[in-house]
Amino acid sequence: MRTIVVGAGFLGMAFKEKGHLVWDRNQFKPETDLKRLDEFDVVINCIGKSDTQWCEDNFQDAFYSNALIVRAMSTYCKTKDIKFVHVSTGCLYDKLDEPSTETDPIAARNNYLVTKWSGEQFCHKGDLILRSGLLFGQEKVENNLLCKILEFNSYTSTDVFVDAALALIWAGQNGIFNVACDGSATMCLNKLKNYYKPPKLRSEIERCYGEIQSNRP
Repeated sequence: MRTIVVGAGFLGMAFKEKGHLVWDRNQFKPETDLKRLDEFDVVINCIGKSDTQWCEDNFQDAFYSNALIVRAMSTYCKTKDIKFVHVSTGCLYDKLDEPSTETDPIAARNNYLVTKWSGEQFCHKGDLILRSGLLFGQEKVENNLLCKILEFNSYTSTDVFVDAALALIWAGQNGIFNVACDGSATMCLNKLKNYYKPPKLRSEIERCYGEIQSNRP
């Protein structure tokens, strides 16, 4: 399948590292470039704002990035029979002290979550929505969870997210899937495990942290 990833942030670059074509903001503008998606079978949307404080202070801009762009791309892909994959967040769940399934209640506790929930609502039937845990990887960058203070939550390495997304696409799946490492604290992964077996959280953290350590100057 011909696949394009739009959005070259922390997660988008993980797709690029695995050899996938990724467009950044300079290469693809949803406002004017939707027709460029016609040559692809699958569109993976990694565009979005995840800084919760920024979203609180810039709600309209956050809503545009996290919701309105999703609506535009999902609608366009539907008209062109292109598979649309949208990256959402597991922080939407109302229960944060036990694993949540994809059908459990959610709570939009801040502007960031309002925009992410709206983005999900703008998706069409047949789209694949991936609710990710907090992302980490082997790169020493600001958005890497391992470079911050850990907290009680579910965690998703970028490699696991890429591999899970591709497994679900190849399996022809639609709807909402939780995506995280095995050992997730706040998201139930039973649905995902029917199609993809994520590595244990501890082993994935050790692998990524080991690479960060080995790449230090």
